Amino acid sequence: MASFKKTKNRIQASVRIRGVKIYKTFPDKKSAKYWALNKEREILKGKVYELDKYLTLKDLLIRYQNEFTQFKSRPKQERQQIQRLILKYSWLVNSRISELTVSDFIKFKAQRVSDMGNNSFTNGFRATNGDLILFGSVYKKAIEIWNLGIDSNPIRYVEKYPASPGRYRPIKKEEYRSLLNFVDKDFRILILLYRATGLRPCELHSLTPNDFDMQRKVIIVRKGKSNKSRLVDCNAYLMKKLTNQKKEIISISQNAFSKRLKRATKNLGINDLIPYDFRRNRIQKLIDKGYPIGYVALQAGHGSFEMVSRYYGTKLR
Repeated sequence: MASFKKTKNRIQASVRIRGVKIYKTFPDKKSAKYWALNKEREILKGKVYELDKYLTLKDLLIRYQNEFTQFKSRPKQERQQIQRLILKYSWLVNSRISELTVSDFIKFKAQRVSDMGNNSFTNGFRATNGDLILFGSVYKKAIEIWNLGIDSNPIRYVEKYPASPGRYRPIKKEEYRSLLNFVDKDFRILILLYRATGLRPCELHSLTPNDFDMQRKVIIVRKGKSNKSRLVDCNAYLMKKLTNQKKEIISISQNAFSKRLKRATKNLGINDLIPYDFRRNRIQKLIDKGYPIGYVALQAGHGSFEMVSRYYGTKLR
């Protein structure tokens, strides 16, 4: 966007667009407008100019959110992530891009993990890596798409924390049966689905009646991780049970299910059981039965065999 300011006998033209801000003075407004129009066209075509010295990391985060977050598989979570970074780490995000260095992000990395307290290994490392990946994506867009004149991506030189070794928590038959007998019909349907499909909680609770293909006995995951859709096999017994379901199949939200499962396991004396354990058990069962690793990865929605290994847990070690 161009703006013009009169200074003595001259006109100062300034163009600010796509994070680029350039100035020039002219003897008359006509010349200033002509110059500004040409510069706007050049920037829109991708020409790189000197980095705006007032541009902050917060500016980049907000622009990234406005232009790219809406197309992610979990836009709400990424918006919350960006807002948390803006509110909690103002010392970093309010810094000018021209002044930020690799050491600033190393300092953030240490502080972010420290903020997680005792959960550093299980949650802190993963959450910190997620924030670093977001920063890396923002810098990549600024360099490759927005052409803001940024020389390099500092996140490339920040070493991420090692991935957790995976969790192995088998669900015993007695635990599973006692859960089914303890809960109501709607909750029981969800437990059956969790166990039979191994879907991620966000995927399962987003299903609609149109996602259940009763003839082919598959469930259509239309918006999985990274916006990839897939077909997940479901056994004939459960499909028949779902066909006879008169009410809406998924009638409990993800958050409500998690809370109710926690209460149920506490009352039954079942320790350390979370919704994701059903997913891990499904993957472990498929491997134990001798299914090809490629099939297991497709059913789980994993992009690499390494992730299948992590979900299989300590049994692969």
